[in-house]
Amino acid sequence: MARAKNISDFFLNKALTISNSAKKGSTVGEIVNLMSVDCQRIQEILTMFFFMWTTPLQILLSVILLYLTIGPSVLVGVGLLILLVPVNTWIGSKQKLIQESMLAIKDSRIKLVNEILNGMKVLKLYAWETQFKNKVEAIRNKEVVQLYKIALLYVLSGLCWGVAPYVVGMLTFATYVLSDRTNVLDPQKAFVSLALFNLLRVPLNYVSTIIIYTVQIFVSIKRINKFLTRPDLDETNTTWDPNALNAVVIRSGRFTWDREYGITLKNINLTITPVSTSRDSVSCQGSPAYVSQQAWIQNATVRDNILFGKKYNKRRYDLVVKACELERDFQILEAGDQTEIGEKGINLSGGQKQRINLARAVYSDSDLYLFDDPLSAVDAHVGKAIFKNVMSQKGLLAKKTRVLVTHGVHWLPQVNKIVVMSKGTISEQGTYEQLLSHNGAFAQFLEMYLADTKCPDESDNDIELNGVKKAMKSVVDRITSDKSGDEMNYFTDDDRPNRRLNRQRSSTSISQPIHIHESIDLSSTLAGIEKSVHPVGGKLILEEKLETGKVKT
Repeated sequence: MARAKNISDFFLNKALTISNSAKKGSTVGEIVNLMSVDCQRIQEILTMFFFMWTTPLQILLSVILLYLTIGPSVLVGVGLLILLVPVNTWIGSKQKLIQESMLAIKDSRIKLVNEILNGMKVLKLYAWETQFKNKVEAIRNKEVVQLYKIALLYVLSGLCWGVAPYVVGMLTFATYVLSDRTNVLDPQKAFVSLALFNLLRVPLNYVSTIIIYTVQIFVSIKRINKFLTRPDLDETNTTWDPNALNAVVIRSGRFTWDREYGITLKNINLTITPVSTSRDSVSCQGSPAYVSQQAWIQNATVRDNILFGKKYNKRRYDLVVKACELERDFQILEAGDQTEIGEKGINLSGGQKQRINLARAVYSDSDLYLFDDPLSAVDAHVGKAIFKNVMSQKGLLAKKTRVLVTHGVHWLPQVNKIVVMSKGTISEQGTYEQLLSHNGAFAQFLEMYLADTKCPDESDNDIELNGVKKAMKSVVDRITSDKSGDEMNYFTDDDRPNRRLNRQRSSTSISQPIHIHESIDLSSTLAGIEKSVHPVGGKLILEEKLETGKVKT
């Protein structure tokens, strides 16, 4: 069991370090089969290792003693045993092919069952139980056919070696008596020969089992070797230096999901705190913590999910739970933070899973935090509280380096640096005031954002967020009226549909990694915006398009 566990741990480590391109060729069902079936076969073959070398030795000694007892007549029986070897070799080769086919079918069945369990809610809502049941049964029937062929070959192999001792004995005695009239099969020779034949029967019965297990182990080793030789992530692309002066540095960065698809991001140059270097690299300081957009939950209690192997510190644990707005959830759960949750968190809502995911990262007390839009999965008022308690200057991570990817415009006045992505490259980067005064893609995005009467990211009851929007809108209104007079009314009802569409395009194409270092006072920020924004040629809008048409009813 210890050997199997060590091999399974090895597979787990490989699954965590495999490259993105190699992941596409490794389904969950295949990995589960490798860890459960193939690793188990290695364990079983190790238990039979003793018989693999003692069985041929026992057969050889038995044949030698029979030769000394009844002479050359025993060679007839040995010849029969030699003839059975190619027969069993053919049986073994057929078993190998069928085993490979059967394991591939089993991989597909486990993959389908895994997808059914993960999407059980959708399957129930659409009443697809019968259809998917039939699909699983169809795959299982193919697997049963292969198992039937394997069982048939196993019986044939066992029959050959099971009957072999008796057939060998009869042929040997018949040859001994008929070869020479002087050969007399007296009781002494007969009983000694029968005893030796009985000794020969045990190792011959093991021959078929050894052949079957040898075929299976070669198939398993081939599958294991194929998985383990798949390429890993290149760790040399990123360096972690705990003594570095900078938090994150990317120089001439090029990023891709798969080499076959080309470069996704190119010419990425990003520095959080100054540093001087010219080589292509990604350098980071300290230990990282990553909060993904899709929460990851392990099959354990809520507390174990948050601690994630770290020592329990009640004071810090309570602070993290409170900051991540989990106290009320613990009161609702039947066993509080000792409630068992599944691998996919099926007994929790999306917001609860994301807050547990965030609490795990905060409790880790890392040096660098990477947030991939975690607040999009929670309600507006909960997101505001988490931002204030965790990510802001007064939050738990005030002294940490934080990089936040978000489409939430209302967080922008409170950050230190904004990086705007466009078409796979960095189009702009700087402070909130600098990007607005530049009047580039970021400023245009905010202008279109303000053109909407209501924003989906905000709540009518959220006084703070609506106040930010009104203040920003008043600044732009004053700038527009000063530069363009009454000839251009920016916030007209006719413009809203077209601008709302443009805002949706911008919000989906622009991702904003934000390094939160210190909060910016809103009043001073807006005053700075009013002084720094200068429209090009006295106009805020360089080009407008309005399309009209009819809708058939």
